[in-house]
Amino acid sequence: MKNWLRSHPLGGYIALAYVGSWILWLPALLGPKNLGLLPYELPVAAIVVLNQLALFAGPFLASLLMTRLTTGSLKIWTASLLRWRVPLVAYLLALVAIPAAVIAVLAILPGETAGGPELTALVIAPLVMGVAYLIGGPLQEEVGWRGFALPRLQERASPLPAAVILGIVWGGWHLPQFLIAEWETPHRDVGDLLAFLAFTVAASIVLSWITNTARGSVLLAILAHNAINWALSVWEKATGQKVTSLWPAVLGLAVLAVIAVAVTRGRLGYRNSQ
Repeated sequence: MKNWLRSHPLGGYIALAYVGSWILWLPALLGPKNLGLLPYELPVAAIVVLNQLALFAGPFLASLLMTRLTTGSLKIWTASLLRWRVPLVAYLLALVAIPAAVIAVLAILPGETAGGPELTALVIAPLVMGVAYLIGGPLQEEVGWRGFALPRLQERASPLPAAVILGIVWGGWHLPQFLIAEWETPHRDVGDLLAFLAFTVAASIVLSWITNTARGSVLLAILAHNAINWALSVWEKATGQKVTSLWPAVLGLAVLAVIAVAVTRGRLGYRNSQ
């Protein structure tokens, strides 16, 4: 098994990421509200805990194991995670351009009104959610998707196709959650599924651009991923308009993706020396 993983680092990482997460999503997936193959219903708190464990057991743990197996050390893994001295433009893209693009389209294409705006959302919520969301997906996922998988994909394919492929793999990894009623992302029908896959592909292009611009910094990938989640949640709380579809976010990210392709001529900031 170890020999196969060493000789197939990308395939090994993807397999471990999928298996690690999908196993821990199974208890909720098989419950009465979902596939109905198990007689018991998990409390919401248990589903939340299992989801967090699934994130760590999937991309996070897979990246640790595969980095150790393929390099014999975790120095590269740690260095990319802590790399903060990067070009200023990478921070501006991650912390300003992404939320601005997403919120701008949400303002043009608002969702359903679900109540009045929460006044605390304008001050407290952005700060709280800015920290909370870091450990709600971006941290666990990005050390794997942009930290481990992206560099290896870019060794095999040009940056743009590599980003698209990674977006499809990333979206596929989330598929079991579409059958879990408690998942917060819109997942009512096939339209929502298509929106989500378009979302992961567009986001993958943008996140790849930022990661490459930041010289392979996983920290910037985490901040950029977090900015997407942050923008969607803060918009809901600040306006009282529920995000019932990901298409507005897709459009906002697609604009940034087109800019990325045009500005970098499809290279997405990638340098062979990365």
